[in-house]
Amino acid sequence: MTDTEIGALAEGIANATSMPELLSAAVRGLFDTLLADHGRRFDDFDHDHPLDPRHFAIPSIQWQALAGAVTSRADQWSAATTIGLELVNIWPSTFDDPAVPEPQLTVIDHRPHQFHIHVSRDAADEIAKCEDHLSSLADYYGRTSTHYLDAMRSWHALLVGLFATRHGTDTTVTRDGRLSLLVNCDHLTYAAVFHGWHRKCTDPACHATASNDGSWRKPYDNAPILDHAHTPSHPFDAPQPGDWSFHS
Repeated sequence: MTDTEIGALAEGIANATSMPELLSAAVRGLFDTLLADHGRRFDDFDHDHPLDPRHFAIPSIQWQALAGAVTSRADQWSAATTIGLELVNIWPSTFDDPAVPEPQLTVIDHRPHQFHIHVSRDAADEIAKCEDHLSSLADYYGRTSTHYLDAMRSWHALLVGLFATRHGTDTTVTRDGRLSLLVNCDHLTYAAVFHGWHRKCTDPACHATASNDGSWRKPYDNAPILDHAHTPSHPFDAPQPGDWSFHS
């Protein structure tokens, strides 16, 4: 697309005064621009004659710049994450072209000046338990161990995510089970879930998996199990390694 076309799209996005207007500027405006050379418009398509976005492609650097303008404008309505995910599904594909310069768009910060996070008492206690679990992993396995580093990085990434400013102005955090949290934002609900690593036999030829009571079992039908004294991948009396993941 030309600089003039991108500028016109960016102006329409910036002037949107509601989410419906923003969606129209972002979707109808972009496809009208791409269809102009074919003498057609977005409104020429309907349910019986749908427009397939996969038939279109724009340079990645232009896609990213325009998407940034859209999500920034959506911040006023706490919908940046929602509309960002929608663009992936309904906007054209992309391709890399080193010859295309990065569009110079003026993006205004529309985020509210204040955000509110509500943490339930149970959630606060669980957050403290998560930190205690990290300390136990560090003390037992060492601060340079994979057991500690994997857990620490995954947990702190999700903890920092609680302060993300693009999920809405109001966030509520509650407990969601052992070492896990449920997070409700204006336009997103997700869980930060701890997944403990299973204790497995350290012999690569033996696929035996241990239960917490010390018994060994097949993890799946026909799993090869050797008739020997199994050695667990981490001791039964040791803190359980694992990591946290995002579930929405």
